[in-house]
Amino acid sequence: MAKKVTECLHHYFHGLGYNCAETTLRAADEAWELHLPEEAFRLMGGFGGGMGVQGVCGAVSGGVAALSHYYVH
Repeated sequence: MAKKVTECLHHYFHGLGYNCAETTLRAADEAWELHLPEEAFRLMGGFGGGMGVQGVCGAVSGGVAALSHYYVH
């Protein structure tokens, strides 16, 4: 049975210290078996903390990136 994204979040955020955007994308990658390259995760670095100005939640940004990869072809 596939993991849920929520089951993976704690590991990446608290365990490994990734920001919210990186965490969300990494958790989705693991749970949905997206097989994203490491470069995809590095691109999310600037989206944490609402892009540094608390404008847009980094978790939302990471989620949109994951959903885009999953659904947009």
